[in-house]
Amino acid sequence: KRPAATEPFSDGSGVDVFVDGIRGLPDSAGASRVTVRLYAQGEKVQDDVVKLCDADGKRFTPRFDLVAEFRRAAFDPTSTLLIRIDALDEDLPSGRKARCLGYTLLNLFHAPGDNKAQPADEQSQGYCLNQGGWQLPIFTRPHPHIQTLRWDDLNNNKKWLGCSVLVRVQPAPTSSDGLEVLSRATVPKQRWAA
Repeated sequence: KRPAATEPFSDGSGVDVFVDGIRGLPDSAGASRVTVRLYAQGEKVQDDVVKLCDADGKRFTPRFDLVAEFRRAAFDPTSTLLIRIDALDEDLPSGRKARCLGYTLLNLFHAPGDNKAQPADEQSQGYCLNQGGWQLPIFTRPHPHIQTLRWDDLNNNKKWLGCSVLVRVQPAPTSSDGLEVLSRATVPKQRWAA
């Protein structure tokens, strides 16, 4: 079991979410696309971040190198990432057609010391960023109630066997004096960290 963070997340900090790739896509899957959404209290927090797989990647283990930057004065501690996977269906007799393969969820924050203890309401204090690398299963159906979206809401749904998405969550980088949260939109590309 991975040790969970115990240091509280600070207002004004940013969060970077990386979707590196997918492992074990079904045989019928062609080119794929990933969409990252952040929800809090049933509301979408900002615009979707969407990325097609790398053209030189492998069909069943595509790479995405997607970066979703979340910059807010304050985050809702109940925030949940919803990641949607779409792919061209290569087996359709009528030709290729895009379809949704499935979804996965990840809590952005947790109670100190327990990365599965997602805060229950927006008034929670002392919550920590759920940072680290995650290999998350892809479920075939979405959660029916966005208003109560939580990291474990898909656990009773059917999963794609052996299919997973690789996700990393990290605190956003800051300036050398620690006063400014940095973003790819404001920092030259040659200074970006992987």
